[in-house]
Amino acid sequence: MAIGQYSAWRLEVNDVGSVVTSLDDLRYQIDVAASLSQGRIWVDADAGPRPLWQRLLGAKRYVEFFFSIEWFADYACLIFHHEDASEYRALDHSEPVSPLPEVRSKIAHGEVKPCPD
Repeated sequence: MAIGQYSAWRLEVNDVGSVVTSLDDLRYQIDVAASLSQGRIWVDADAGPRPLWQRLLGAKRYVEFFFSIEWFADYACLIFHHEDASEYRALDHSEPVSPLPEVRSKIAHGEVKPCPD
């Protein structure tokens, strides 16, 4: 489902999670977070219960992952997710950048090594 088709979203800003119940409030909270000099945003939604056999194995709910973004020192790393939680990193081909490794490590989404240029 598309992000606008849910009635509630889980928003995490700098490791502080909350539940947002309107798309306008989600946009507002993302705008507020974007005013920070550095940070991380993660947005997903609860997509409902899993089948009984999956719940017995410990997976209780389906989660629809949408995107995560980390930013630091005028650079950002944006990852989109699809329904199977595969990651797609966004690249700006029109204005490519090459931040220093120290900056890349700050926007590596928890990875041990910095993301590539």
